[in-house]
Amino acid sequence: MSNLREIRGRISSVQNTMKITNAMYLLASSKMKKARRSVDATAPFFQAVQSTMAEILNNAGNVPAACEYFRRTEGEDKRRLFLIITSDKGLAGSYNHNITRLAEEEIALPGADSLMFIGFNGRNYFMRQQKDRPDLTMEDDYTSPATEPVMWRAVDYARHIAKRFRQREVDEVFLVYTRMVNALSSQAECVQLLPLTASAFPREEGRRSGMVYLPSPEAVFTKSVPNYLTGVLYGAMVESYAAEQNARMQAMDSATGNAREMLQDLSLLYNRVRQAAITQEITEVVGGAQARER
Repeated sequence: MSNLREIRGRISSVQNTMKITNAMYLLASSKMKKARRSVDATAPFFQAVQSTMAEILNNAGNVPAACEYFRRTEGEDKRRLFLIITSDKGLAGSYNHNITRLAEEEIALPGADSLMFIGFNGRNYFMRQQKDRPDLTMEDDYTSPATEPVMWRAVDYARHIAKRFRQREVDEVFLVYTRMVNALSSQAECVQLLPLTASAFPREEGRRSGMVYLPSPEAVFTKSVPNYLTGVLYGAMVESYAAEQNARMQAMDSATGNAREMLQDLSLLYNRVRQAAITQEITEVVGGAQARER
């Protein structure tokens, strides 16, 4: 049985750990609330860009045929580009595991796939997988930390993706990120960014506007695509960041609860050992007194 000093040391260690996990829970909660406010603040911009592009499609039916971002490549041997959003650190439950597992399933097909990352956890994971998949290309110039999302990074990634697609360096572009389903749950998703599909933009049949687009609807739509990609990427970055903080909140809350249970068990053990020590001392004193009487 452990002595009292060892038990007191374990209790002190668990108490210190519980303080850390509780502080991390509060910090993640604050970051998640800030991330959700960022989503709400930028949503009107993205919605305006999307509605404008939908209106152009609704008024100019030949846009998909003329816009290069609708270009589709037939055949199975396609060059694909994946942007994978993970976190930089662990202690976030299954957040990173769900993303890397989904990304692995998507790149399981043979082909010359290129990977870009936001978050070093995903990059480090696929660097180890590259030994078995030498055809994977890591674009280190477009690997950034998963810090608090900023608009300029989304702009930079969107321009790079659009440029590579226009120059026919890639045939398809995919985004792997974590979507917040509600305040308590999230889900890893893989969405196709390019080529565009007309179904991605809500259209109202029969609605016509008198707006004139110069120099042409096709040119205006093509020019708006990078802004559309920026909105999608920034929204995904913010949602992933919020999902990461939510996963960390749940993990730290569970760790704090486990620490409390351990403290209860250790306190009971401490009391038993202390009571046993006191009983033993009393027994020894009584035994000594009886020996002297004899």
